[in-house]
Amino acid sequence: MLLAVALVLFGGCTGSDDPPRPKSDAAPDARGGRKDAAPPDDAPAGDAPEGEPRPPGPDGSMAMCLGPVPNCTPSAGGACDPVCQARCGCQQRCVLASGMPLCGPQPPNAVPIGGSCSADFDDCTAGAVCLGEATDACGSHCYRFCRTSDDCPGGALCSFDVEVGGTTVAKACGSPPEKCDPTGPAKCLNAARPSPTFGCYVLSAQDPDSATCDCAGTKSLGSACMYEHECAPGLECIRVAGGAGSCRRVCHLGAGGCPTGACTPLGTTATPSTVYGYCP
Repeated sequence: MLLAVALVLFGGCTGSDDPPRPKSDAAPDARGGRKDAAPPDDAPAGDAPEGEPRPPGPDGSMAMCLGPVPNCTPSAGGACDPVCQARCGCQQRCVLASGMPLCGPQPPNAVPIGGSCSADFDDCTAGAVCLGEATDACGSHCYRFCRTSDDCPGGALCSFDVEVGGTTVAKACGSPPEKCDPTGPAKCLNAARPSPTFGCYVLSAQDPDSATCDCAGTKSLGSACMYEHECAPGLECIRVAGGAGSCRRVCHLGAGGCPTGACTPLGTTATPSTVYGYCP
């Protein structure tokens, strides 16, 4: 369940009042719900503006530039574009500081997308931002900046709000789909995201045939809920016809699995799931 830059940034996780990212069998709430972004490291800036030659490294080599991202159309305003990594020097990355884009250095041993990052400063690779998960136990991970889901790798959705002081300043891609099973124990396949800290959930109301690994919710069967992945693994927060949400058991359509009653498709009226449903 996944932002302020200067230390507060798919809804992140750690001591913020922001909710986990929303989900229901109706249209999900527009808010993401990840925590504030970690601030970027304050190491000195790079040594060459974009488009100008830079001096060789200590070994005489000419390292590859960090940006811009190929086939990405940058925004018109701002000092730089964090999505396309445009308008920065060759060895600089575009980050957010106090909610504003600026050019800064790539940190040493930069963390790749999906990796665990520092809660004290943003040590993610260029084009990504360090977001806290829904609980302290899940830590923080690097997520790619985006404007639309077309910017997201591996089928992920551009669903996380990057917030500074409660104001959304950017978007980030959620976790990509994986072939885990969101029913029963609902364990992730990714060994770096073990059960019970993490769990497998239906990806979203917009993509209810896919599953993803996320920070595990804690609400039990039948508990009131408001947001996606707020319930314990194997459950989903379901709102029917705009009513109050409650944690329901996830089931495989056409395979039974409900103690009583039928397995009803997850998703929306326009995009019902053909794979997963929920029990009465």
